[in-house]
Amino acid sequence: MATIIINYLNPARTPLPHGNETLRIFGTKGFIESVDGGTRTRLVTSEKVVEPLDRTPGPDYFNALVDHLITGAAMPLSVEEELHPLRILLRAKAKLRP
Repeated sequence: MATIIINYLNPARTPLPHGNETLRIFGTKGFIESVDGGTRTRLVTSEKVVEPLDRTPGPDYFNALVDHLITGAAMPLSVEEELHPLRILLRAKAKLRP
């Protein structure tokens, strides 16, 4: 489950980068959030709060795909891992049908 709040009505002199965006993604063990245009981030679980989060970009997925097609290098995620969120969404949608 996730919540997203996008507020673009901040006054021009507000120090926020664009607006007051909030993204919070909930899981079974806690949640992760990004607020104020990503300037503040944190991970909250019952055991700890990590703040701020390391936002160093990970590997480039497009380059990984090209490497996989050309050399056969392993992809960052298996096909099963990539499609898991889609499968859950399709199952939930099917449950809502009468």
